[in-house]
Amino acid sequence: MSGAGAGAVELDAALAAAVATLAQQPLATFVAERKRLAGELKAAGAKDAARALLAWPRPPVSVWVVNQLWWQERPAFAAMLAAAAEVRAGDLGASAAHRASLAELRVRAVELLAAAGHASTEATLRRIVTTLGALGAAGGFAPDPDGALREDRDPPGFEIMEGATLRPAPARGPAVEVAAAPVMVVPPAPAAGDDAAAAEAEAARQRAAAEEAARRAARRAALDLRRRELQQRRPTLLADAERIDRTRARLRSELMSLDDEATRGRTALAELDRELAELEREG
Repeated sequence: MSGAGAGAVELDAALAAAVATLAQQPLATFVAERKRLAGELKAAGAKDAARALLAWPRPPVSVWVVNQLWWQERPAFAAMLAAAAEVRAGDLGASAAHRASLAELRVRAVELLAAAGHASTEATLRRIVTTLGALGAAGGFAPDPDGALREDRDPPGFEIMEGATLRPAPARGPAVEVAAAPVMVVPPAPAAGDDAAAAEAEAARQRAAAEEAARRAARRAALDLRRRELQQRRPTLLADAERIDRTRARLRSELMSLDDEATRGRTALAELDRELAELEREG
């Protein structure tokens, strides 16, 4: 489910493509890639687009992760938006699916952070989940382009009462206007007793899943690092092997030449000995 629609930023095709490419870059190379892409736009004559891209802000890590979830975990992201839409439409039965989809995206966020070398702090994860919830409440990324969020989102204003019926999402205006604020997608507060225990168990399960995901991500990162090291060494080792082969071939050729010279020397020596023997007999 895309966040495109009412209120979405309308960008020309060249700028939209550059923004989409930029949004997927690692934070470490974001600024350099922004400059490179802007240079390409300027060289192509799209000076306004180049200026707009240079003004595109480098996002905080929490926003960067949300964007990567859109690009790399699209099915899970779409499931979250779909569940949020059902809750906004008044289907309280979809609240469990919405919570589960947020929990899954949180686990994926931990993996992305670990793979990129960022710390999975509780504050960062809280901002990520809050922003995801706000996107679900709004129905997408608007007014930002899909997958190119520029800053953390806070939930829109709402009044939540336990047991209150959720209102359907308000009708969207024309494409050039920002959509009216939808109802925040927030499940009813858990009751005491069994519900509290269930909530604690779910939180423990999510923590365990996040820790396991972090371990898997760390293992993958270590394997990727080792793979890159081996790949970097391979050209050098290959060049060394080829150099050794050439040296061996040269030495083999030289050895054969020396063998030939030795054979000729032995032949000449035998001829000399024969002539000396004849001279001694004649003398």
